[in-house]
Amino acid sequence: MKKAIILAGGRGTRLAPITDGIPKPLVPFLGKSLLERIIEKLARCGIDKIMITTGYRSDMIRNKIGHNLFGASIEYLEEKTPLGTAGGLVFSREILGLSENEEFLVISGDCVCDFDLLKAHEAHRSHGADATVITSECDDPLEYGVVLSKSGGLITAFNEKPCWSQVGSCRVNTGVYILSSKVIDLVPKNVPFDFSKDLFPLMLDMGMKLYEHNDRGYWCDVGNIESYYKCCIDALKGKIYDFPIEQKSFSDTSGIKITPPCYIPHDVTIEKGAEIGPNVILSSRCSVGKNCEIVGSILHSGVRVCENSRVEGAVICENAVIGKRSSICGGSVIAKGITLSECSYIPSNSKVTKSTEKEENADFFSKKDGYFDFEQGLLLGQTDQFETKEHECVLLGKALSDTVGKGTRTGIMHDGTEGAQAFSSALAAGLERGESEIYDFGEGFENLAKFQSVFFGADCFVFTFKDDGSERVFARLLNRNGLAPSHDFERRFSAAMQNARSDESERMPKRRTVMADSKNYYYCEILDNLKAYAPENTFSERKLGFCDESLVETELLKKAFCSLGGICVSKKEAVESSVPIVCYDHENGVSINQGNYSLDRYHVTAAIFAAEKKLGTKDYALPYLSPGIYSSVIGHGARVVYYPNHSVKRFALPQQLMQSNRYLQDDIMLAARFISLLAKTGKNISEFYFEQPLFGYREKTVYLPDGVTKTLVIKNLSKNADSVIGCDKCEGIRLSYPDGKVTVVPGKAQLFKIYSESRNAEMAKELCDVAQKDILKAAEKNEN
Repeated sequence: MKKAIILAGGRGTRLAPITDGIPKPLVPFLGKSLLERIIEKLARCGIDKIMITTGYRSDMIRNKIGHNLFGASIEYLEEKTPLGTAGGLVFSREILGLSENEEFLVISGDCVCDFDLLKAHEAHRSHGADATVITSECDDPLEYGVVLSKSGGLITAFNEKPCWSQVGSCRVNTGVYILSSKVIDLVPKNVPFDFSKDLFPLMLDMGMKLYEHNDRGYWCDVGNIESYYKCCIDALKGKIYDFPIEQKSFSDTSGIKITPPCYIPHDVTIEKGAEIGPNVILSSRCSVGKNCEIVGSILHSGVRVCENSRVEGAVICENAVIGKRSSICGGSVIAKGITLSECSYIPSNSKVTKSTEKEENADFFSKKDGYFDFEQGLLLGQTDQFETKEHECVLLGKALSDTVGKGTRTGIMHDGTEGAQAFSSALAAGLERGESEIYDFGEGFENLAKFQSVFFGADCFVFTFKDDGSERVFARLLNRNGLAPSHDFERRFSAAMQNARSDESERMPKRRTVMADSKNYYYCEILDNLKAYAPENTFSERKLGFCDESLVETELLKKAFCSLGGICVSKKEAVESSVPIVCYDHENGVSINQGNYSLDRYHVTAAIFAAEKKLGTKDYALPYLSPGIYSSVIGHGARVVYYPNHSVKRFALPQQLMQSNRYLQDDIMLAARFISLLAKTGKNISEFYFEQPLFGYREKTVYLPDGVTKTLVIKNLSKNADSVIGCDKCEGIRLSYPDGKVTVVPGKAQLFKIYSESRNAEMAKELCDVAQKDILKAAEKNEN
């Protein structure tokens, strides 16, 4: 293997302001650029002819790299219009002079690795592969393409940038491939085409041989500031095998304290009293003044730190000047050419850019603090923090609107509490500055928000609420299917939030349409479900008990039932007269009780499915994590479409079918439909109980010990799994036990969710406990 392609067309917006004015492949990396490091590695592996695909600032790349480096000849393909990661392959045959079936390497221009490429090439040949994808085990696979393969490495599927619930493997696509030149014929000319989205799925469909080669060496995709910083420090510490660092030792150390590891070129100036290290990378022509302290930081060429200043855990870009007696805190980035005045203080995780020349603190919505948890809701702040968080909420609203896009509709609703209403108003102010049309639904509850997101067809729906038992206010985001937005939406929202911070120019606010009381629509839907099986006159004088829950949705159900002639009684009276009792709460959902018998939401659903089967219903839309017993209740002649609980951009949800089965997503609608079934049949709860197949279904949350990665648990559990995630609509790892089945689903933070199914509720609960022990065992196993 003598030839290679380096993909170097990216602009590197997530690395800004480090990439302000320079393409990402030319970002400094211990005395050389990222691109030079890659070419150096390829040349050491015997590759002597390289094609570099360029786009943004291609002139800078040509001038820096030239046509010969480290003994390799270099040619360029400038893409005037971006062709995707694989689109440039059509020109490689001519530029590289590839012969028929000749193998060549493809590598990303932001890749730092110490992979054994020669060993990977041997594996490629031994398999007779058409393509070999080098994979690496990753603790956070959400930003990459997860690769699934059979024993022996034959690839069966790719899952591109999944959410945690769809992570079934910790092996990710590193963007390093060995290809046969015959795959070039599959790439259309002058059309955007990607390896992971287009070429590899096409090859799988055609039955071509795709193999993975898992390399346990070091790998880093330098995609953002955090990964750039970590990768540089890892290289400094010697964690990257065969990574030559060439520097002349800094000899004049009198009056200077240097704590290794440090990278200090010979032309750096350091004055007496300065303390450097540990974990410091200085670049050519840097200057450090008297009594300065530099710790865990990266300084690019020409940076000047004036006397009595402290820099800790920061990246300072080319020719920036830090004024006297200044303090730069961890995670901060100072852009190229910025001059900070004396006594400047830059707080943690800030960016100081030339365009703004001001501090931009990024703490509020950082992922590590949990603000991007679309499952639990975006944490907006404490109710007593509104004044300090209001500005960030306005920016968040604008970012949400820009993410959804122009010509779309965004709905907003709050739960009526003072804090949630205030935060909702701030979000609305930001939404009005964005691209989408804004519709204000006022006060409501979460089930109503989910209903309206579907009924109204909102492209995004925001429900703000105060957490029970605390003063924290959250925003729940929903799409037009009433589900949490996809991981792709989350990534685009993150980028839009950064843009909102850097561009705070005032736009003319849009007019906000205030909707009428939307509870009426929800109430009508409850009525429709109450009449699903029984005519109105069936309810006359029929009694129904309700638990003492003062929830708005429960009150609406009672109102609808009474409007049809039914009589609502207290729980006590219902027990005495032995009539069914409806209980509902947000945590446990709905249950129907009568005497000594009770049906939870799963058994209520099964009873409704049995009724629907008799009516001849053939089509159903169910969450993937539904009890398996539903299939036998529905019957083999029906069509069941399963969908993930978390949206996936590439999986088209059965929207119309989901809307017709809306009662499956809302327990109040479910209860109304079952009440209709009770009225029609006149049966007792005990009769429904004994008519159903025996089953129990339980859920449980398990938290991992500190320091344990979810991917380690996924890897160890998958060894004994019936099935793992192999497509977009699947969730979790399915395990078989003698007494039933369990699905283990990774969640955000340090947790797993367990869904168990067995012959009864007690056994399902025991299965949850057994699965919890297995999860904790898997967390204890070493990598080997």
